[in-house]
Amino acid sequence: MARSVPDINDFASLFHGSIRAQLNWPALMQMQAAVSQEVAADWRHLCDLRTVWHVDSEGRAVDWWSAGAQPLTIHEAGELQDRWPPERAARVRSLRHGLRGMVEPQVLIVPAYRVRDRLLLLDATHRIMAGYLERADLRVLFMTIEAPPMPELLPDLGVVEGSNDNF
Repeated sequence: MARSVPDINDFASLFHGSIRAQLNWPALMQMQAAVSQEVAADWRHLCDLRTVWHVDSEGRAVDWWSAGAQPLTIHEAGELQDRWPPERAARVRSLRHGLRGMVEPQVLIVPAYRVRDRLLLLDATHRIMAGYLERADLRVLFMTIEAPPMPELLPDLGVVEGSNDNF
């Protein structure tokens, strides 16, 4: 094991096969996308993270490709808990319950994609949401893809770039 700055190969070693977001792995590997690391050690730093969760104009959960779909931050999604799909609510509730009894900080390694000056979570959204809502002692290492915000690399970016100037 040698010390090095993480690259897309390291990112793939950690996350390929577990990220459900539709990353174009071959394109990212071919372009040798850069990867950076950031640490958040306070739940307050999680509120502005973008999620792959989207809502329609009524605040109902929809897929990213739905007409008018708007991506949510962790804070925005937390404000809409009463409108979450039942599976999402149950998963976050279970994770919150697990966090309540923790004595030591919860340490997470989370994949993200940088879009302008903000991070888009590629996985672990339920865990981040649970920690945020519980105000838990989280220590998060973000492994972040630093590549152009192109829908060809991640389809969600077409929604982010095309329809939501607040991203």
